[in-house]
Amino acid sequence: RLQLMRDLARLALDKRERPIDALDWYGRAFQLDTEDDGLLAEMDRLAAETSEWTRLVDYVLAAADVASENERKVALWQRAAMAARDQIVDPGEAERIFRLVLAVEPKNVEALRAVDKLLVAADRAADLEPILVAETGADDLFDDERVTVWTRLAELYRDRLARRADAVNAWKQVLELQEMHEGALRALQAMYLEDEQWPE
Repeated sequence: RLQLMRDLARLALDKRERPIDALDWYGRAFQLDTEDDGLLAEMDRLAAETSEWTRLVDYVLAAADVASENERKVALWQRAAMAARDQIVDPGEAERIFRLVLAVEPKNVEALRAVDKLLVAADRAADLEPILVAETGADDLFDDERVTVWTRLAELYRDRLARRADAVNAWKQVLELQEMHEGALRALQAMYLEDEQWPE
């Protein structure tokens, strides 16, 4: 059955005027062999040729549903999410798919950063907060990257969410990583002056 679908896709391509049919046959074949990156590459090429990116996303998501390993599911979700974000330009669908990744791998840096950017672009401060919190604990971050995330979180608490105590705690996390961080020291000094409350 898999070989039949491959053959039908090639037949559609041989006729040249039927690339969408070929994409459909490759998409169906991919659901039977979700590990075949060659099929995925053909689907990518045909989606680019025909601008049928929604078809591609649907087929990749269907393949992710039947993939047996979480690692493969995550890879396919990420591919579908990037197509939804970059080719279809549907930030809501892209966010939904990236969150499927995070449901399986809560510390996946690529997915966290992608959702982060989507939420910033949409100015959704309250929804951004738990994503930044998750980013602070993500694996594979250098200390300077973690400092940047804690700084953004502190500023979000202070400037957008009116959670001063959480802002203070976030700035303190910055100082745990860089004890002479000028921005954190100045921010804490200003907040303590405003509150007239100096730490002992």
